[in-house]
Amino acid sequence: MKLAIRRVLNLSLYLGFCLMIGTGLLMACRLVPGSRGGQGLEMLGWNRHEWGELHTWTAYFFMALIAAHLVMSWGWLVRCAAQGHAWRLAAGLLAGAAIIAALLVFPIERHHGGGPERKHGKPKNEPPAHSQISKGEAPDASPLDRPL
Repeated sequence: MKLAIRRVLNLSLYLGFCLMIGTGLLMACRLVPGSRGGQGLEMLGWNRHEWGELHTWTAYFFMALIAAHLVMSWGWLVRCAAQGHAWRLAAGLLAGAAIIAALLVFPIERHHGGGPERKHGKPKNEPPAHSQISKGEAPDASPLDRPL
């Protein structure tokens, strides 16, 4: 029974990975972003935003499959990958958790576009190109929408 579950899990991981690669390349190379590039382009009746939603939900599902795969492979991880040294396994898991945490904790910034394109630097007396968004503030909130 465990072998059958492992086979289904591995096949699901492979197909999910292929779907994520396919949708990612579709959005990056064929349904290009931008004010002119992405307008009106569709594939199979879906626009770039809809393909992006499929890409995102596939990634969520893929993460769950990876977690299940790690649980089912725990004995192999301890025996072979960590070679019996628990600290090696802990270090690997902590490194992965640190990457995820860093992307969730580091501040995000808003880049204020507009104006003429520049090749080198910015003109004098121009406000900074981006500002830091405080924790809890919606990324698209205007200064008037912020709580006092």
